[in-house]
Amino acid sequence: VRRAAGATEPALPVMPAHELSEAVRWEARKLTALPMEEVVIDFLVMGESEEHQVRRYEMVVAIVERAALLEQIQQVRMSGLEVAAIDVAPLALFGAVKAQFDKKVLGSLLYIDIGAKKMEINILKEGMLRFTRQVGMGGDGITQAVAQTLGVSFADGERRKREAGMLREEMIRGPIQGEVDRLIVEIQRSVDYYRAQFREPGVDKILLMGGTPLLPGFLDYFSGFFEAPVEIGDPFSRMTMINSGASIVRNMAPRFSLAVGLSLRKG
Repeated sequence: VRRAAGATEPALPVMPAHELSEAVRWEARKLTALPMEEVVIDFLVMGESEEHQVRRYEMVVAIVERAALLEQIQQVRMSGLEVAAIDVAPLALFGAVKAQFDKKVLGSLLYIDIGAKKMEINILKEGMLRFTRQVGMGGDGITQAVAQTLGVSFADGERRKREAGMLREEMIRGPIQGEVDRLIVEIQRSVDYYRAQFREPGVDKILLMGGTPLLPGFLDYFSGFFEAPVEIGDPFSRMTMINSGASIVRNMAPRFSLAVGLSLRKG
């Protein structure tokens, strides 16, 4: 995995398992400015590659600020729950991708989770996570632009954004489009980086997750900037839902991508 926010790929050759943990920890010093005693480090070996007759690990390394992690765990415990497992967003979202495609993910897939405050950009190649990047922008930026344009509260801006999106109101279409353009530029930069680093022609398919892609008109506008086909993710597509409120949840399906991916986590 290259250029991850909090996760990246150290150039580690294949070595005995008992040496790997210490090697990852040593390599992690190059990836964060924080002291080692202030972070939690974990890693997952995804596979192996060979370059110039040297076998190297394909791996995900996650580096998290210890204080921030403990704070989140404490918040969960205050609600009366216990933390069963902790995962990183790219892998949890990968779980939702596998749920939608019955674990068969071929070619290059760009899957993007656009939430309120951040955007997760991830690329799979033949079912293996190759690239991940987090960008600190999302739906809240669109809401703020709408609210400032109309001179209303953030809550009213959110309501108008969800109702009209990029379709009905000329007054807010411009501000929304401007913020969506910023998201698209960051995605295009990420794909360009991936193509250059891995010498790949691009991606074969794009899957959108999170609440922002549900805005009216978003999918059609977004699709016009990419050659690959684009669709909205549905982590419930292969699940049977019998609850009376299932239709409401289905209408918001991409919002639940991260939650579904976490719930399907094994181990």
